Amino acid sequence: LMSVLPLLSLLAQEAGGKEYQFFEPGSSLWMPPQASDHAASTDAVFYFIYWVSVFFFVLILALMIFFVVRFRRRQEGQPAQAKITHSTPLEVTWTVIPLILVIIRFVAGFRGFVAMDTPPANATQIIATGYKWYWLFQYPNGHVDRELHLEVDRPYKLLLTSNDVTHSLFIPAFRVKRDAVPGRFTQAWFTPTQTGEFRLFCAEYCGTQHSTMVSRVVVHERGRWQVWLNEASDPIKTRTLAEVGAL
Repeated sequence: LMSVLPLLSLLAQEAGGKEYQFFEPGSSLWMPPQASDHAASTDAVFYFIYWVSVFFFVLILALMIFFVVRFRRRQEGQPAQAKITHSTPLEVTWTVIPLILVIIRFVAGFRGFVAMDTPPANATQIIATGYKWYWLFQYPNGHVDRELHLEVDRPYKLLLTSNDVTHSLFIPAFRVKRDAVPGRFTQAWFTPTQTGEFRLFCAEYCGTQHSTMVSRVVVHERGRWQVWLNEASDPIKTRTLAEVGAL
């Protein structure tokens, strides 16, 4: 629920006076577009659980309706008759099949967890700090920005912390969500696979303006990220001399 609230708040703000495109290109009913290398494996686990749940929901509901109709009381005052017998094959079946499904879920989920928690050695590090109620991102050259700028097909490691309370950096299109905790560092890594702009939220309730703690991720084409960083970190290009002096 905490992950959905900021999205609903943002939709309400952007819906004022203009048409809003709810489904982004490349998204599905359940998921936003896949824009990082973690997205496909995460979605595979989700949809495996989803379709297993759908299958057993339909199976159990169909059997329930069949039993209600087949074994209904046919005469007024007819006493119930117990016909319960022990069936070892049936008990083994309904124990082994769920066990296999749980093992598959665990293995797939654990492999995904390990992959998402082990950044490559060549990942570019960006320090992300949560404040009430905004994010600051510090880039390798020291430049600090409220937006997360990246380059497509380049691995990045986010080193997360918080200046006040616990926040949670959530990029739905990347399938990345990691807590930023005051007094310690956590990390998350990913490789963007699509250029464009994507939403970035705080997914941990952090106070009265939690739903406004929204930023964006800008994924540049190859070679354009360094150009942006050089321009953004040059104080004279974006400020007057008086503003530079005050800074």
